[in-house]
Amino acid sequence: MLSNVTYKKSNTLITAKGKSTLLGQKLFAIGILMAKELDDGSLEAIIPGTYLRKALGRNNGSFYDQIVALVEPQKNKASLLDWRIIYKDKEEQKIEASNVITDVTFHDGRLTLRYNSKIKKYITGLKNNYTVLNLSESLTFTSIYTYRLYEVLKAEMDYQRAISHSEGPYEVTYELTDLKLMLGIIDPQENADIAKALKKESPDYEKIEKKAEESGINKMSNYTDFRRYALERAKKELNKKSSIHVDYKPVRMGRGGKVVSICFKLSRVGHEKAKEVEDAPKKDIFEQIDEMQQLFSEKITASDAKAILEAAGMDMKKVRYAYGISRKSGRIDNIVGWMISAIKNGYTENVSGASDADFEQNTYDFEELEKRFVEN
Repeated sequence: MLSNVTYKKSNTLITAKGKSTLLGQKLFAIGILMAKELDDGSLEAIIPGTYLRKALGRNNGSFYDQIVALVEPQKNKASLLDWRIIYKDKEEQKIEASNVITDVTFHDGRLTLRYNSKIKKYITGLKNNYTVLNLSESLTFTSIYTYRLYEVLKAEMDYQRAISHSEGPYEVTYELTDLKLMLGIIDPQENADIAKALKKESPDYEKIEKKAEESGINKMSNYTDFRRYALERAKKELNKKSSIHVDYKPVRMGRGGKVVSICFKLSRVGHEKAKEVEDAPKKDIFEQIDEMQQLFSEKITASDAKAILEAAGMDMKKVRYAYGISRKSGRIDNIVGWMISAIKNGYTENVSGASDADFEQNTYDFEELEKRFVEN
């Protein structure tokens, strides 16, 4: 039913900042196809339940509970009616913040959405500044980060293709905080100062990032977490399910190698597509240092982490194993020196009673981290 269905989405909405749910985005995409202008000038989409079930992969059971969860406010999750975006209209040279949906009704197996009149022109009758997206691809994504990154990167790739008249590959770089805002990782509606800063023509992203960390709304302030739970998951899903092939690399600045932006390399499937590798890419030393500082409960400097890594021959598996033994060894006054000695001298579980099985559980509770960082 949906194998060749496409829809147009305004680039203004694609690059807008705001937090939403995966289900909300999928319903919005379906709604774009069915949106009709009413006699009073408002825009409404009526989506039959049978179409919803087929489109979202639900062949049986009630769709009602999902709609209730989407409409009613829940802790740490914005409802569909709370979905608010900050966007820039380049043609009219203005910056606005608006709710997307004003009314939602679900009755007799049909979902009715009524859109905010302020964004009506970005939904219907599009003549320019839009991107053509594949509905069947969009509806298969299982992560909101995949969904949003698909829209953002597809828009950029199509733009570069139109300008260059080439088949790529194409490159685009996004400031790290700007990317987090587009993916909904930082929600500007949770902090008035951030929302105010974004309404400026040239937002100060460094201040926005700092404000997000201070207020506790930047749940992926550490690049290692952002890479693991957003970028890597999205990259793998996009390369498996979409018509675009994605790779990326962090752009670092300063003596500490702080990640300030992400450079994406894009190509269309069938046109210079790189060989897909299921395994995670080899990490650079900065990423390994980030991972070590996350792993250690003790505070260690970047130079300390580098010294331990060098002793391990840049093998993080050896570092994790030695650190697991340290957790079984009682008080250690100099963890850096102990780690270097343990790695060089080949300490084993016999030294402390630790075992490989014990250590594989390490200090991370990955299931809990997954719940914290990954939505939908």
